[in-house]
Amino acid sequence: MKKNNQKKVILEAAIRIISDNGLAAVTHRKIAKAASVTLSRTTYYFSTKQQIVDDAASVILSGYITLLDNFAVSLKQKNRKLKTVEEFCDRLISNAAGQHRQKALAWCEIMLDYARKSEGSDIARHWFSELSHCWRRVANALSVNIDDIDLQILIDTTLGMQFVVLALGLTADDVIKISVSDDPTERFNQILSKRNEIDDGVSKFGNKGLSSINNIINATITVITEQGPSYVTYKNVAQYASMSLSAPAYYFNSISELLRVAERRIFFEAKDRYRRAIGSTPSPLQTIDNLADLSAAVFIREATEFRLPSIAHYQIWLEAARSEPLRPEIAEAVVDQIRAWRRRFEMLGPCSNRHALLAQSHFVGRLVRVMACGARIGDLTDFRKEFLRGFQIRWGAK
Repeated sequence: MKKNNQKKVILEAAIRIISDNGLAAVTHRKIAKAASVTLSRTTYYFSTKQQIVDDAASVILSGYITLLDNFAVSLKQKNRKLKTVEEFCDRLISNAAGQHRQKALAWCEIMLDYARKSEGSDIARHWFSELSHCWRRVANALSVNIDDIDLQILIDTTLGMQFVVLALGLTADDVIKISVSDDPTERFNQILSKRNEIDDGVSKFGNKGLSSINNIINATITVITEQGPSYVTYKNVAQYASMSLSAPAYYFNSISELLRVAERRIFFEAKDRYRRAIGSTPSPLQTIDNLADLSAAVFIREATEFRLPSIAHYQIWLEAARSEPLRPEIAEAVVDQIRAWRRRFEMLGPCSNRHALLAQSHFVGRLVRVMACGARIGDLTDFRKEFLRGFQIRWGAK
């Protein structure tokens, strides 16, 4: 096998591992086995795990650019039945839920990893810059006149929707149905209805074990925040909690159960932050400008002061893409956020759940992008402008 081909095979194996098992599973030995090459081959091409991750991101980007450029050419030649950029967005989201799911999930994992550490911000900025150029070429091929702000709104909204559909395990058919429905929460509620009551340990052990249980949950959240949910093991949690190795397994029957409890706590802490931010607003939401001001304030706090908890929250979403028992908890979070956005919009006028979902998806997508690229002042100040544009044009607020 030629060197370039062998390196490509190794990176494709790494992408599969990241998608299927998370970044914690990325080791030279596992990649060598998945790629059917010797261990010495992986260490020859890559000296560190981070180098593997960075090059895997480049492979995904290269494939994505090629795909979109070919798509743009096909549009120019009238070989595609597509008329609007919005239809293009729906197509991408559908592909992320279907044929491109593996690479989409791996890419989301890598972006959130870059959000955690500054070393990846340059790569992430390059990624999103190339993404914008590709989307611009597609828009030009469609003969659509769209400015940079509106194009960025569409990109971020598509990214946020991608997180939703992956986390909830939606299919390409689900995405198509949601894209034409005024109430996508019908599908989300079907997932939510499968939620079983979470045993947080208290019912089993009573208040006597409450201190230990809280210690374990807090340690789990710390592992998720600092490393990611794929690093949550009984051993790691026990070390962070300064407890015996058997303690987490004694109180929680499975890692999935522990992640569900941790996700619920992270979710409610986020809700509490949003409520406090809204409660501190000096004036009621009487205009779109008021809503844009509030949205920008919440966003800036999530992207800076609460960056790590935000990363942890969305990393559990990605873990849910691989673990069905986690999905009802994510569905509850998504539905709750849709309702919150709709309540805000309805203070200004009629609003559908679909508009609220698009607003929430834009928030998520932009948050992930800004955190991955490094929260710079320019990005934060532009957010109000972008959200105001979304309210005025895309999400039905008046």
